[in-house]
Amino acid sequence: ATWSALLHVADAVLILDVLINFFMCLQMRDGTIIGDPGYVASQYMRTWLILDLVTAWPFGIFEPSGQGYLAHQLLKMLKACKIPVYLSKLQIAHRSTVLSQLKVFIPLVVLVHIWACLYRHAIESEAEDFGEVVTAATENQRYEHYISDLYFLVMTMTSVGFGDVSPRGVLGRGYAIVLMLFSTVYAGFVVSMTGQSLRSIFDEQMEKQVRDASSFMRRRKVPKDLQRRVEHAIRQQVKQERSLAVAPKLLSKLSPSMQRELSLELLRSVVLRFPMLFGAPHSFVAQLSQTFTWLQAISGDLVVEEGQVIQELVFVIEGRLLMLKPQKLSFKSPQDDDDKLSSNLASLDGSSIEEHRLENGAWFGAECLFSRHTTREFTVVSETDSELAVLMTQDFERIICLYPRLAAKHRKMQKMVESRSLSLEELEYKAPVEEEEASWVF
Repeated sequence: ATWSALLHVADAVLILDVLINFFMCLQMRDGTIIGDPGYVASQYMRTWLILDLVTAWPFGIFEPSGQGYLAHQLLKMLKACKIPVYLSKLQIAHRSTVLSQLKVFIPLVVLVHIWACLYRHAIESEAEDFGEVVTAATENQRYEHYISDLYFLVMTMTSVGFGDVSPRGVLGRGYAIVLMLFSTVYAGFVVSMTGQSLRSIFDEQMEKQVRDASSFMRRRKVPKDLQRRVEHAIRQQVKQERSLAVAPKLLSKLSPSMQRELSLELLRSVVLRFPMLFGAPHSFVAQLSQTFTWLQAISGDLVVEEGQVIQELVFVIEGRLLMLKPQKLSFKSPQDDDDKLSSNLASLDGSSIEEHRLENGAWFGAECLFSRHTTREFTVVSETDSELAVLMTQDFERIICLYPRLAAKHRKMQKMVESRSLSLEELEYKAPVEEEEASWVF
């Protein structure tokens, strides 16, 4: 039969899915692709393996008319839990707003399907409660029954209630009560999703900026690939501006002490990893956190450039940055031969650039806390959409002056840096973070 063949195909696909997952690459949340088979297998066994094994058991184990068969069918529906995960990855890859709606819509459809199946099971278990006489269903009648079950389900959830199908027994009425209570959640979800969809389609501010930019780029004959990237950047920037606008409004409604506590909590996982702040007083760190500026960087953005004067200390809150640092040429003596000179000059190509990735919790620009005239010797670009927290030099100096003991220690450190008894390299971010020297701690 056609239905049996489809079930066998589904069994084969689910079993193959378990095997294939051990040989797939793993994509992390920050976009990194990991292909190490051992690591991929360990992560799979700790996450989805049990669910996949439960749903992969073949249908032929249980009799179609038994209770175990129904439980087996419901267990297989647990596979739908992976749908939002897959849609999230597709949304990131294709940058589609439609996929964000499907993340919620598809699980809802699966839930409605489960409710319809439970209704059919209730009919076949206690036909008198629903006022129906159940006979053995043929292969073709299964489809008719399924449509009939969906009809009752949708009619009840939408509060239409024609009355041509109505429960009569205790079990049927109890099922209908639960369904009616669930219908309020369903109605709220439909209204909410419709409102979000229309708002995303008719967002005048965002779409007007995109239309103006697209019209300008078409007149200038900008390549279509670059046009799409610019349009995506504009949409991301508008969304980020809205999210960043929440912080000032939220902080303005709080008392000064509460503002400091909230600012520190938002930055605690990053700021307290900075060596100079390991042993600093809580009040100093909290007040310092309040002065941070929040910035957003889209994938491909230039964050800072080589040759600029360092005026800020930057922390990576979310995302990933790429630091490009040119290697310095070195000669053993002025009498190096021509071959040595040629080899050093040859290193000025692309291989002379050192690449360092700055993950969540990283920082750069600590030199500005000890010198106002240090020139940046590296360039930083954003590899993924990133969120940054920036501390300006003048804000650090203004706050540390309020703490005389810390200010005295800071001046002492400045002198030690000038005399080269302390190296600024010890303040550079290390992944994983290593234990720092005690001389850097306030």
